Amino acid sequence: IVCNFSDPTNPTYSTTFNYSAGGITRSARSVVLDTSRKILFTNFNDHDAIYRSSYNTWGSRTSTDYVYSPSQLDNTWGMAIDTTNEILYSANRSDNSVTSLDYSPSSAMTFLVELTSLAAFPAPAGIAIDVDNSRVYATGEGQYHLAEINISNPSNMSFSRTYSAGSFSGGMGNPHSVVLDVEDEVALVYSRGNTAVVALDISSGTIHQLDSYYSSTYFDTAYNQIQVDTERKILFVICPGSGKGLTAIDYSDPTNLSLIGNISHASLRGRRLALA
Repeated sequence: IVCNFSDPTNPTYSTTFNYSAGGITRSARSVVLDTSRKILFTNFNDHDAIYRSSYNTWGSRTSTDYVYSPSQLDNTWGMAIDTTNEILYSANRSDNSVTSLDYSPSSAMTFLVELTSLAAFPAPAGIAIDVDNSRVYATGEGQYHLAEINISNPSNMSFSRTYSAGSFSGGMGNPHSVVLDVEDEVALVYSRGNTAVVALDISSGTIHQLDSYYSSTYFDTAYNQIQVDTERKILFVICPGSGKGLTAIDYSDPTNLSLIGNISHASLRGRRLALA
């Protein structure tokens, strides 16, 4: 569903991109955009595929969907996009892998490589990209991990560093979503297993935990999404559970995460979140 927020005080409905004709019966897991080329990518709960659509304006989809579904996309979950080099990265939970795809062609995608050495890094889900430093970060829900992947050559990705909480109670239990503050060299992870937000130092050397903020009041164990306002140093968490709503966390001091506030409403029970 596309909404127009040109007037943030009066958002309006624009259009719906309907994928049901392709057999889609479940909600989208991830949506990423290349706004300069006007391309939208999405994936769905019941299809091991990535869908590519082009649009002229937000009110009209202009091209037939291109569906990319090779064997390397097994339970694809999070996606991250490098619009400079026109590369799309996908975290594949069931395949324990991260895949790179070249989307520079006008109406297709080309498989580059699948980083499959994730046997000790099961169930990658969340993924975030640092284009300037040629790094991708992916969460491993199965073993409380965060992996840093070198993407200086997208056709030959390699592990750089990994962080492991060591145990469920060590701060990260089933880490799901991850976002970056590249300037402050901090990764922020939503740990759904123990309903926490975790701040990690990714500056250099060993990735290590700075702080964590737990809340059973505002957080739940669903597959939730987080977004970051790096200018104001605020992390936003959206949770679908009753009474959970939208929570803002202050990470201006990443060694001391603190609650700013929460807003809950009967209709505010989402799983996906975007900031404008």
